[in-house]
Amino acid sequence: MIFIRPNEMSAQLFERITSSNKPVKISALAEALHSTSRQVRYKLDKMDEYLKDNKFPQFIRKQNAGISYAASPEIVKTIMEKLQEVEVYHYASQEERVDSILAILLQQQDYITIDDFAEKLHSSRSTVVKDLNKVRELLKSKHLTLLSSTNHGIKITGEEKYLRRASIELLMKSSESQGILSKEMLPSLKRLNLFSQSEIATMFSNTSIQVIEDCLIEAEKQLETTFSDEAFYSLVVHIAIAIKRLKLGRDIVMSYQELKNYETTKEFAAASYIASRLEKEFEIEIPYDEIGYITIHLLGSTVYVANPSSSEDWATLQILTGKILGEVSENLEQESLIHDDQLFSGLLEHLRPAIYRLKNGLKLKNPVLEEIKNRYYYLFNIVKNSMSPVECHVGKLFDDEEIGYFTLHFGAALEKLKPKNEVEKKILVVCSTGVGTARLLSSRLLQLFNVNIVDTIAYRQVSQVLKYQQVDLIVTTLPVKFDLVPWVQVNPLLLDKDIENLKKYLTQYHFQPKNVFVETVKLIEEHCDIKNYDALLLGLAKILKADIIVGQKGVVQPLLRELLTANMIELKVEAKNWEEVIYAGGKILEAHDLIEHRYVDAMVNTVKKMGAYIVIAKGIAMPHARPEDGAKKVGMALLTLKNPVNFGSKENDPVSVAIFLCAVDNITHLKALAELMQLLDDDDFKRMADEASSKEELITYISSKTRAEE
Repeated sequence: MIFIRPNEMSAQLFERITSSNKPVKISALAEALHSTSRQVRYKLDKMDEYLKDNKFPQFIRKQNAGISYAASPEIVKTIMEKLQEVEVYHYASQEERVDSILAILLQQQDYITIDDFAEKLHSSRSTVVKDLNKVRELLKSKHLTLLSSTNHGIKITGEEKYLRRASIELLMKSSESQGILSKEMLPSLKRLNLFSQSEIATMFSNTSIQVIEDCLIEAEKQLETTFSDEAFYSLVVHIAIAIKRLKLGRDIVMSYQELKNYETTKEFAAASYIASRLEKEFEIEIPYDEIGYITIHLLGSTVYVANPSSSEDWATLQILTGKILGEVSENLEQESLIHDDQLFSGLLEHLRPAIYRLKNGLKLKNPVLEEIKNRYYYLFNIVKNSMSPVECHVGKLFDDEEIGYFTLHFGAALEKLKPKNEVEKKILVVCSTGVGTARLLSSRLLQLFNVNIVDTIAYRQVSQVLKYQQVDLIVTTLPVKFDLVPWVQVNPLLLDKDIENLKKYLTQYHFQPKNVFVETVKLIEEHCDIKNYDALLLGLAKILKADIIVGQKGVVQPLLRELLTANMIELKVEAKNWEEVIYAGGKILEAHDLIEHRYVDAMVNTVKKMGAYIVIAKGIAMPHARPEDGAKKVGMALLTLKNPVNFGSKENDPVSVAIFLCAVDNITHLKALAELMQLLDDDDFKRMADEASSKEELITYISSKTRAEE
């Protein structure tokens, strides 16, 4: 047996560097060799080690210039000859043959015979039989089975997740056996010297690793995260294997509830983007479950995180999030949504990468868009019409795929408001047209009705299941009757007429009436003397299944009128430019021990660095800095200017009202900020502020507006 390992990439790199009369940049080398900068850096490091060990001069690296090499033509020629050498090997151990067999089996959709193995491995039948016994033991430990058929041959059976895990473990092991770092294992597969590894390399035939890497780099930007090198290439491997398995007709299966848990994460949106790119590049269809599978790996990857709350535009994002939340809650007549901190945080976390995608024209794949539209038809359109604050901010419109993900956040929040006393009906789904159709039907039932799917089975299994499982209704796609349990025959896609039939047996989801809890409390207040108000609220909330604000882990959230008191307001301030405006407002905050002086400088630097985004409405600016820039307590200050000044905003200059904000965390200021956003939506606020002749006049106006919203 003869195995070879050409050292192509090293030779090509060395030739390009030594033949150039000036330093060559790594980016240029990567482009020329159709590789990545990461791979080129790694290869150059390994070549430097080789040069050092063999007493040759090493590469000369100059920052911002590139890589060069200084040596005599004779030395350059000698090194090139060594890099172009082919190494020959003549032996494969049993462990290597076992790995080869595993690699072959994991790429087979059908059976393969012992004779086929013998031919591929250049071994005898008896050797292959012994190796297969070892393979069988190994697979058992991985929750897989080696299935033998006299007339067909041998193949691996088991759950897809275990099959993929075995593929990944095999790749990792083979790479480590060569002393190759995990971050570079994929590009190195073409140059591995063992037969088993040449078999593994075929697992990635017709798979562009560069495309996968590009997808992940873009996902890093959307998530504002940098994966560690190990995590990055681990993700590449997982996705590459997933593509290979999909081409073999093997897709992953995840539970419906597990997928639902991931849908509202920013990682799921990033995974959806990756899926849409992969579908286009590899001409494959990526199922919904696969997006969930990618999401799991994104969530579990080691990262160097760029904390979103440390970004200079955090206040703008919170304002935009609050505006969306306010509009949706108003249109739904669900005031409790405004006080849902979990919903606010989820929307805020999703909004940042969504804006990034919108600005850069990046498209998502939303595999459940039609289901979202069907289940949340009314909600979807409300959310779509409520995205205008962000769309105006960016200057572009969200497509339906993006709107669908925002809708999921609100849908999840509304689910929490459902009365819990509605008993879930136990449903048995009977379908013979395949697992995919049965799962689609089950998914539609779960989305539309308050049900518990106890199982999805074939007709012949019904009698057995009913022996031990209580069932309220059988939903079947088959034209058959059932004697013991009520049943409804439906189309697998659950058409409108099917839904109407099911309503006779099942309770459909619906929105809850507005303010039942609030109106009840008001009625009691009007006609009764209340001894313990807090106890009353808690008791009523329990009876009416209502969500109320009873404190956020001990955090007190002050109201806007509690922050914008008379000593925090100055009228008709004279300022020559925007910097003087910021220093004037910062002086008020600092005088009341709300900030350190460096916070003022940070507000100025933020505008210089980020531009006039702080001009949030016509003639209104909201200077601020990050909490860690010197904020000591939550606070606000307000200035009106004698003469408006320009901050550099084409749309909203000149500024005559400046509202200053300092916050110490992501929670304490939210209630005041929400009230401020309502105030900014008031067309008369700026006019009234400009014309106010006294602080008391302005305070009275602010108080009347915010109290009216309570």
